[in-house]
Amino acid sequence: MRNNSTSRFHRVPLCALVLVGVLLTAAHAPSCLRPGRVFKTPRLLPVVDVVRPPVPAPDYSADIQRYNAEVAQALDRHLARIGELAAEFESGLRERGPGRFAAAWAAIPGIRQSFDGFGVMSGVVKDGAMDKVFGGDRLEERFSQALDVPFIQPCARAGASLIADFDDFRARLGAETEAFREEIGAAHSRLPDDIRADFPVETLQRGMDAAFNDLRWMPIRAGAVSAAAAIEAATIRGTVAAARRLALWFGAKAIGKAAVTAGAPVADGPLPVGDAIAVGFAIWTIADIVDLQNVLPREIAKSLTEAVDRMQSQTIATVLDAARKAHAAHAAAARDIARAAAAEQTAVASL
Repeated sequence: MRNNSTSRFHRVPLCALVLVGVLLTAAHAPSCLRPGRVFKTPRLLPVVDVVRPPVPAPDYSADIQRYNAEVAQALDRHLARIGELAAEFESGLRERGPGRFAAAWAAIPGIRQSFDGFGVMSGVVKDGAMDKVFGGDRLEERFSQALDVPFIQPCARAGASLIADFDDFRARLGAETEAFREEIGAAHSRLPDDIRADFPVETLQRGMDAAFNDLRWMPIRAGAVSAAAAIEAATIRGTVAAARRLALWFGAKAIGKAAVTAGAPVADGPLPVGDAIAVGFAIWTIADIVDLQNVLPREIAKSLTEAVDRMQSQTIATVLDAARKAHAAHAAAARDIARAAAAEQTAVASL
């Protein structure tokens, strides 16, 4: 009994203390509050626009640097390649070009031999005399026919083959330029979509076409062909005219005597010695014909040698000059393409 009373005694004061604390707190709380503030409406803040921090624009500087580097590297490779092509073409032309005239060179001894003989020289004197008395170009026609197949045609073929070599060189330059254009286009395709959307590849292609347009119509080939044709024509006219002048110069005595004594029309064909008087010659022209025979074939061969040498050197020089101009034009167009591509792309990226 005692113990239970003691336990209740201990529990009662604790509960009492808690109850007393609660009552005291409730009794003093109203005195801590100011009248009129318990139910006061809270103050509202003014409504303002919310300013969000700006979103930074995408930074494409690294992409642009890479693109410009690719363009520059492509340009360097292209210029090196077409430079190699130009050097190869020039060295090959200097080495093989003279061989294109081998047939003309080889024909000269045979042409000289074809003019050797009294009958041939009599025909030369006869044609010269008839031209002098009756007018016409019989003497020039004789030399033109004699030189056409063995000499003039081989010279023409040699000149045409050099122009064909130049055309092949131009085609190779064009192929390299097209490859360069494709490389620029590939570099452009690797740019971020945002840049390529503002600068479509069609615009780049039009820009490259504009830079390359002059090459498609450049007059370099036309100039080379015209120059080669002029050299060829001069060679043809020169050799025929030179042969005629030589005949007139060295055969002046014989032709003059034949013209003076030609009282009747001179028959066509080679002149037999026995018919000299009948066709307007006197016996005393025979010695002059022999003298012409000893001189004219040698002088004609000398003239042909000078002519083919001149045509060979001038034609090769003309084609080399055209090749250098074509190389320079392609290199300039490539630089324009690269410059325009890089500048335009950088401008778009800065927008």
